[in-house]
Amino acid sequence: MPFVVPRYESMQYNGTNGQDIVDWLNGSADLASDDGTQLVLLYCGSPRAVAVGNWVVAGGSGAYRGFHAEMTNELYQALWREIPA
Repeated sequence: MPFVVPRYESMQYNGTNGQDIVDWLNGSADLASDDGTQLVLLYCGSPRAVAVGNWVVAGGSGAYRGFHAEMTNELYQALWREIPA
């Protein structure tokens, strides 16, 4: 019997990759604004702000990837562990 875990992926906002993050989210969040210091995504109509250096976490992969959360780098480091794909 296989051991399985939910799949989550993450991308860090660096001030230049806001559109890349929106594209990566496959339509689960829309771009509200990106001024190079803060990315604002609309998720279910609510704004979600991502400052430079913070992370966006998405559930699933590929066409099934969907917005899950945004968080500071400190919180990301405390709550998540990166593993090989």
